[in-house]
Amino acid sequence: MLHGFKYIVPIVALAATGCNAIIVEDLTGPRFSYFDGDFEFAANKGSVLTDVSGNPFNMDPKQFGALVRSAMRNQIDLAINTNFVAGSDGTTVPPYRVVVAFNPPSHISNHDLCAQRGSTPSGPASGKVEVRMAFCYGDSLKSGSAAWVNGLSSANEPRFGQLVRQATRALVPAQDNEETGEGGRPL
Repeated sequence: MLHGFKYIVPIVALAATGCNAIIVEDLTGPRFSYFDGDFEFAANKGSVLTDVSGNPFNMDPKQFGALVRSAMRNQIDLAINTNFVAGSDGTTVPPYRVVVAFNPPSHISNHDLCAQRGSTPSGPASGKVEVRMAFCYGDSLKSGSAAWVNGLSSANEPRFGQLVRQATRALVPAQDNEETGEGGRPL
């Protein structure tokens, strides 16, 4: 009897850790509203205006926003360092911006994030923390990403920073709608 039990424990342990993995939804290309160089142009002065909505851990909103923007810093592979900032200044290029929403309602799309300009309603962390990001030109979506993780109880956990960094990296697609393969098919 005990002989079979020793195999159940490792399987249960693997299943438990798998439930706490960070899942990133990155749509395959091409993304038709994104053009190669859009993000580079938006960040060419060093910063991108970034609105953060939602606060699943009931932290001070300014501290939480600063923590999120800090985790996003330099996560997109560019030749220049990229800051994500709370206010438009001489280092940002209007009307580009990134909108980050935590635990938004399921009916809110990344297109809606751009239109709502950081005023997206959100819910508390209820076992799952979801983050959606939208790279916007005004009210129009250029590209977006989504990521989530179960079992996250604090923004101080390492997985929170990993969640934000991975969603940020997935925000900019590897190809735009102009890149095609043989026979005109998208790569």
